[in-house]
Amino acid sequence: MRTIAVFFILVSMFFSGQVLNGEEQGTKSAYAFSAVPTIGLFWGKAKEILYKYPDAKTPVSQLLWDLKPLVYAGTDLEFGPRDPFIKNGVSAGVSLKFGFPFVSGIMEDRDWAAPDEDYLTNYSRHDALSNGVFMVDMSAGFSWPILSMMTVRIYGEFSYHRFSWTSEDGYIQYPKNASGSYQYDQPWNADLDKDPVYGTGITYTQNWLMFSPGLYFGLKISRYFFAGCFAALTPFIYAVCVDDHLLPLSAGKQYTRGEDYLTGGFSAKAGLNVSFSPKEGLEFTLMAGFRNISGSRGDSYNMNMGLNTGGSFSLSPYDGGAGLLVLDTALSAKIQL
Repeated sequence: MRTIAVFFILVSMFFSGQVLNGEEQGTKSAYAFSAVPTIGLFWGKAKEILYKYPDAKTPVSQLLWDLKPLVYAGTDLEFGPRDPFIKNGVSAGVSLKFGFPFVSGIMEDRDWAAPDEDYLTNYSRHDALSNGVFMVDMSAGFSWPILSMMTVRIYGEFSYHRFSWTSEDGYIQYPKNASGSYQYDQPWNADLDKDPVYGTGITYTQNWLMFSPGLYFGLKISRYFFAGCFAALTPFIYAVCVDDHLLPLSAGKQYTRGEDYLTGGFSAKAGLNVSFSPKEGLEFTLMAGFRNISGSRGDSYNMNMGLNTGGSFSLSPYDGGAGLLVLDTALSAKIQL
């Protein structure tokens, strides 16, 4: 939060001369601050991966976590030209979004545990509960009007996104030997017994940091209606993901924590918006967009932990990986201050 405050203080100081100049002349400044309260829905899926071989895409473990759907609320604070279809200039903004904890679908866990084989060995399915979402996007850029009916903006965006889940209850499908013990290296099939499990199984958190160059194109349809589209693409990604396999705690045993430190991959963010402005300084917008992150990969570390005891992390023989696909629909109101 301190970073956000400093960011806006610097923006305010940089442009205060132009704002005050307009006020001294008794006219509206060419620039304006805006507040944009928002409510929306996230719909998507996160991917948690351990890769079986270095520099290969074959998984040894894959967990899929649902967001279907998740309600969020947020607000944007913006500074830029009062009318970007007339005035060119620098703009900046901060967007905050908070997703509410709720049941968000299912979690599926698959393992390919046979040492020298690539067939599926284990499968389990559980309820997925979102522990909430927190997203911060900070951007700055420059826009140009074209023929008073179009505007183009180039910008850079720094993002921090946090998604967190817990799995509860459900069932496991593992092959068994003749005595009924689990065999973790035998092929899985859909006819295996579904053994129920109860309580909290796994918690998983993704923390994403990204810097993305972006482009926005806006069109003035009429005095009251506007439309736009945007895209931001980047390979500049860093992520820290934490997985706690908690089920052994119910039997008084230690549980396993895994931490993945990931870089690279590719993120694509794009969307469309339609706006209605009933009067100057007020604008209602309907937006639909998505973000897809894939290919991030790095070192994975494991540690066995108890309720009141910990251990030391050891480097896993498997590479860690993660991905995220989120569809975002939102309704917002922009109020110029």
